[in-house]
Amino acid sequence: AKIDLEDLEKPYQEELCIECMNTEYIKTWKKQGVLFEDGTIQVGFKLETKSNTAKGTMYIGNKSRSELHKVATTVCSVEGLCAGVDPEEDTYPLTSSSQTSRFVLFKVESAFWGSPVLELSFKVGSRNYYYPLALPLGIWDFLVKPFKISVLPFQFKSEIEVSKKFDQVLEDLKQLNFSVVHCSKSSAELNCQFLESLVLLKISIEKNPKLEISAEDYRTGQTLQDSLKKLIS
Repeated sequence: AKIDLEDLEKPYQEELCIECMNTEYIKTWKKQGVLFEDGTIQVGFKLETKSNTAKGTMYIGNKSRSELHKVATTVCSVEGLCAGVDPEEDTYPLTSSSQTSRFVLFKVESAFWGSPVLELSFKVGSRNYYYPLALPLGIWDFLVKPFKISVLPFQFKSEIEVSKKFDQVLEDLKQLNFSVVHCSKSSAELNCQFLESLVLLKISIEKNPKLEISAEDYRTGQTLQDSLKKLIS
């Protein structure tokens, strides 16, 4: 499969469709866009997720007048998310003004944090190139049966620690040009479920700067699924 590189010039696009089936959610999310581009190479990525699996098509275009030698593509995944590149060739050449594609397959095994990284390397003449590119894929792209998460990635000994972390997360969101509105700090609201949702919101806003949602919508979230449903509603 190939795609005209010019088709990927447009800003990163997302198309979202959600179906409700027997209280379980199957989500199909299509994304495409340019991950990286310079005078030598252009890397495009098209992603489709459904339930607990995802298939990404990676397009690598040689913009230079030289042949790229020993092109290698691997995926460094995160715990809880299986990933692999198909076909699994060790290295391959890429002639001038040509393009190749590779499939990247993902499967969620458990709740995970962070995003996988595409590692692209090649050689031009005697010079080696290496590009670690974060892929636009996170836990919010999958919506399946609720994951059982009993604790946050961090733990608190007192409400004071929760309050401090709460302030830190809000400040992080502010740095991302995102404001949480209608949000007071009464003890009833300073709970781990709400804070977990804010952390998840912070991760999501890093991927989608245009996301707009009131913190009021998160106050009743009891599970990660509830939080995710709010993020994509």
